[in-house]
Amino acid sequence: MIKAVIIEDELAASRKLQRLLHKQGVEVMAQLSSIADALQWFGKHESPEVLFLDMKLSDGLGFYLLDQLPQLRTKIVCTTAYPEYSIQAFDYNSVAYLLKPINEDKLVKALEKIESLQAVSFQEFRNTLGTARRIQGAHKRRFTTKIGASIRIFEATAVCCFFSADNATYLNASGRNALLNTSLTHLSNQLDPHDFFRVNRKVIIARHALISVDKYSVTRLLIKLRDFSEFEIIVSRDRVKAFKNWLDLEEFA
Repeated sequence: MIKAVIIEDELAASRKLQRLLHKQGVEVMAQLSSIADALQWFGKHESPEVLFLDMKLSDGLGFYLLDQLPQLRTKIVCTTAYPEYSIQAFDYNSVAYLLKPINEDKLVKALEKIESLQAVSFQEFRNTLGTARRIQGAHKRRFTTKIGASIRIFEATAVCCFFSADNATYLNASGRNALLNTSLTHLSNQLDPHDFFRVNRKVIIARHALISVDKYSVTRLLIKLRDFSEFEIIVSRDRVKAFKNWLDLEEFA
């Protein structure tokens, strides 16, 4: 019999999932409602075979819990109303990604997959994944920042730009800034050069966010990004040629 733990802060959703699992012969060891409760529970009990984890809990993202338990050996099934976390779920060796309301047929398929897999710890999986990415030359595709007690995760495709101000580095997405614990120079070495370009010593822009390029002076360019109004972004004189090559621009010669 498969043993499972449910972490879900919506009581009705937790009870429904428990009923569906009971119907399939799964023993639910615990139904928890927060990251704090889960950390306490896992500190006292053996790991279940599978963890059904809601992505958005009252005290943070489910990924934050997994980061606190890197040696936990269990399979993960993400349960959420938010499809945008599916890519991040792969990094945590998620077996399935079930959108609410949970479909019973998809739950059965997830359980069948669970029975055929051997559990590895999150750290073991990340080590393997990290090695594969280094071999493939992969670039950083997601960024995390802490906001209060929550961890916020941004996909590279959602980032407008990165910039430095007041001795700190920020990410801008959808018109909002988030503080990052890194430097622009470090980011420059991690980002895909096809998608991101450092226009001056304080700003790295995303190609998809660029909406206009205008002459600022004889030797510099003014660029405008979608949903960004913190300050004017000027391509420095020594970066103009490389910037035009990056965009395949023939104008402004």
